[in-house]
Amino acid sequence: MNKDDAEENLMVLVDERLDMTRQRVFESPENQLLLRVHQKQHDQQAEEVTLSLYSILVRPHLECCTQLWGAQLRKDMNLLE
Repeated sequence: MNKDDAEENLMVLVDERLDMTRQRVFESPENQLLLRVHQKQHDQQAEEVTLSLYSILVRPHLECCTQLWGAQLRKDMNLLE
């Protein structure tokens, strides 16, 4: 498994000499920009999934409840008048 002071495990190359100076590469502005873009894409996909699930699962139940409670609402409004 050894490969020039590096160990390959689960398809990830890990360097034994990785310290804080080498980790700062991940903090570069370009990498931060890429991370933000990825996060925005993930948020947009999550929003699309949420909206589609709402329209498929929740909205039909709300429409059904509105039809059932509409008659009761009209009766209550007539009582209040």
